[in-house]
Amino acid sequence: MTYESSAVLDAGPSDGVDPDEFVRAAMRWHFDPATGSPYWLDRADRLAFDPRSDVRGAEDLSLFPDLTDELRDVPVADLIPRGYGRGARLVNVFDSGGTTGAPKWVVQLADWMRHSTEQVGKRLRDHGLPTGTQWLTVAPTGPHLVGDVLQRAAGALGGPGLSIDMDPRWVKKLVAAGRNDEVESYTDHLVEQCRRILLTQDIGVLAATTPLLERFANEDELLGRINGSVQAIIWGGTHMDPDTRHLLSTDQREPQGGGREEDRHGPAGQRSAGTPGHRRHGHGHDEVQQVVHPFTAPRAR
Repeated sequence: MTYESSAVLDAGPSDGVDPDEFVRAAMRWHFDPATGSPYWLDRADRLAFDPRSDVRGAEDLSLFPDLTDELRDVPVADLIPRGYGRGARLVNVFDSGGTTGAPKWVVQLADWMRHSTEQVGKRLRDHGLPTGTQWLTVAPTGPHLVGDVLQRAAGALGGPGLSIDMDPRWVKKLVAAGRNDEVESYTDHLVEQCRRILLTQDIGVLAATTPLLERFANEDELLGRINGSVQAIIWGGTHMDPDTRHLLSTDQREPQGGGREEDRHGPAGQRSAGTPGHRRHGHGHDEVQQVVHPFTAPRAR
């Protein structure tokens, strides 16, 4: 940020800033008429509290209502903070996966993208991923953020990223309609593209969904190639249960890291249980997460 923001916002929790101090600075900046976005300035008038005085730290963020539905239809231009100045340029505009309904808009400006890339690269290096090796990513591109995140992650670790596009929204529609034969055909289509790359290129890092990894494990030729050249696997997009992690960690012997690739953060991994160097990692310092009861939703301690 090269405008009227404080050094606290330029750094952030990932650089050692106290999270509560960061939240207070963010509230001041985003709800100041001179620097806030049209969306947040308009929304402030309809809140039951004053974000600049009542939100004193991360715990107070729970004062905000669920704004999910509003982010599905908000004009993209209304999400750009005025503090960036009249020459502000969106680097990217993405939308979320659409699992819970119409997708929500996600905007990226240059400093957001730069900070995100730095943090993703740091997390992956902390996980011990190799540098300077080729990646194969099988992930949604187009309006989805995850494909872009993975390509930038490959670049952050000094390796070119080969990619295969997939359309999870179409797969979800097929599943909902009971068209399982078409789901299998589409999966075959993805596996065939992966096969060509895995068998002809030297891939050191493989990023794919859990169902695709299970398919790879069932094909001896692909399994042999993965075990012979791939040094690390990033899985995401869907849940991987402990039994599947154990199966893949014994069939596919390279270290595995997994986590959901959401629109507000990059890969956050966990080493598979039972693999050498087993570790579990939470998300980064710039994210605050709470576990709530699935039914009554009180804060879990």
